[in-house]
Amino acid sequence: MIRTKVVGRTYEFGSHAAMPTGIQTAGKEILAGPVTVAGRLYGKDIEWKSPSVSLLRQEPGLAVLCGTLETEGVIISMSTKIEYDGLVRFDMAVTPYLGNMKGSDKTAGLEQLWVDIPLRPEYASLFTYWPLAGGELKVYEPINSGPVPADGLTFGFKPFLWLGWEEGGLSWFSESDRGWQPADPARAITVLPVDGHMVLRLHLLDSQPGGWAGHADSWYAPNPPVTFSFGLQATPVKPVVEDVLAHRIVHVSYYEPLDHMRMESHPHPDGKKGTVLDRIVASGANVVVMHEAWNGLQNYWLSDRADGVKATVKACHKRGLKIIPYFGYEMSTLAPEWAEMHDRVLVKHPDGRYEGGWQRYPPQRDYMVCYHSEWQEKWLSGIAWMMDEYGFDGLYMDGTIMPWACANAAHGCGYQQADGVRKSSFPIFALRGMMQRLYGIVTARGGIITAHQSSCCLTPTLEYCHTYWDGEHIGGAFKHDKNGRFPLEVFRAEFMGRNFGIQSEFLSGQPEAIAYTLLHNVTVRPGIGGMLGIVASIWKAFRAFGTSRATWLPYWRNGNAVKTDAPHVYVSAYVRNGRLLLVVANLAKETPTDARITLVPVATGHSGSFKSARDAVAGKPVQVKANTIAVSCEAMGWKLIEVN
Repeated sequence: MIRTKVVGRTYEFGSHAAMPTGIQTAGKEILAGPVTVAGRLYGKDIEWKSPSVSLLRQEPGLAVLCGTLETEGVIISMSTKIEYDGLVRFDMAVTPYLGNMKGSDKTAGLEQLWVDIPLRPEYASLFTYWPLAGGELKVYEPINSGPVPADGLTFGFKPFLWLGWEEGGLSWFSESDRGWQPADPARAITVLPVDGHMVLRLHLLDSQPGGWAGHADSWYAPNPPVTFSFGLQATPVKPVVEDVLAHRIVHVSYYEPLDHMRMESHPHPDGKKGTVLDRIVASGANVVVMHEAWNGLQNYWLSDRADGVKATVKACHKRGLKIIPYFGYEMSTLAPEWAEMHDRVLVKHPDGRYEGGWQRYPPQRDYMVCYHSEWQEKWLSGIAWMMDEYGFDGLYMDGTIMPWACANAAHGCGYQQADGVRKSSFPIFALRGMMQRLYGIVTARGGIITAHQSSCCLTPTLEYCHTYWDGEHIGGAFKHDKNGRFPLEVFRAEFMGRNFGIQSEFLSGQPEAIAYTLLHNVTVRPGIGGMLGIVASIWKAFRAFGTSRATWLPYWRNGNAVKTDAPHVYVSAYVRNGRLLLVVANLAKETPTDARITLVPVATGHSGSFKSARDAVAGKPVQVKANTIAVSCEAMGWKLIEVN
């Protein structure tokens, strides 16, 4: 056995083709047994021989293993690469026996081949995948995330699937289904209960590889190897930091003119006259995102508004604010490189069409660019120049961490099937490499990276961000979810961030979204409208209590400490020095609720009784009697109650 350790996680690899026999994360062993390659040969289950594992290479941040399996007629050769952040890449070559070797006549009998990843069910209770296929996206109905049903899940090929629980889990990912031959393409990936476990199965082959059928292997005309590549990454990928105050971000949207942020036009929340920036400072924010208005060219580093940009950056820094600009996933028709490079670097559909085509002012079209192309190098060097020239403090990225499906052969994306049909691939590893380099560029200059990514929690790329901003694709579903299509498990799987080790923010303009988010130690990122005042009051209450130094007790595991008598009322709590800050949320969609909340002092580390309480936002006292508090909440309402 070979054991490797990375931050917060341990992987153990056995002789079965250098596949994991154990994965420990968040203090738990999540595998229910070894990861295995299995199959059928001439109607019988394959019995592998000659299993092996060896350490080929070891250096800081990387280990490379080799593993093998064989049976009569078939050889498995595995290269396993373990990186410093717990990403494990498996490249598996399946080859037939050489024609003159004993057993080569059995090659034609290969009927099936699959990989099983058995997980303990308590650590595979939640899921999220990407992407949503065409027609799957339904506003207010986030079907790509939620609780794993008792009878499991089935998918067509997906490049990313995460299975786990509230504290951690396991990401599986692959750039393409090249070589896959599932009998039912809609069941290429299954998660099914087997012997009390949840087994993630990759249905690689349900028939003999196409290049082998009807052809005897020989030295002069060998049957082609079939190669499958995929990866695993245990989460959380970084130590969990329960500090929603670290990055208090205000988003100034694209429709705000550049100079608007310095005009004497927007009042302070307290009614005093002042600039938009002064209003943002008064809210307690420490980071401003400037949307598209900073540049007339979409997703470009050189601004046609340089004087205004530098003045705005200077104004922010004078007030102690960091400022980060918008970047995305497109190439503008205004870019000087357009004529020379666009056909080589844009995302292409298998039929040759470009993707996207956002239109904005000044008049231009902006098409989706693939960072697997040479555009990556120009973009990265441009970002470094931009931060040095304008003084920006990092980047806000819209969709940049998402490896969009691309079939542009000019830069190596996509592949040709045997029938001549071209298919897309998802350039996960190229984008991951870009994000690693971007993280180095930005953090070396003291900056931060925040990503907006609808439904995509792809940890190999997302981990290089300080925060992620999710939720746009569901339209802030909460108020409209009268049929229960947004269970709390959905939020815990995709929008919480704790399970990935990355701080999350929620995207919604609906105040009632706060009832959901605060329960999960997540805040709504405000703009400069009415939401800013609401979020500012939360930041103020959190800072006054010291949530950054508190222990968090979420509603799903604090039943021994906090009890409520109302079915739609949930309570999470921060505990610090014998005090509590309760997040009370009424998730009833239409009905105001009076709830009695009973506290168990000893379960919160407090030796006596709780004597007093107050509304931490309104500042009004709340009666405490026998460790019980009565709280009234509007439908989809919330309160912060400090208990002493």
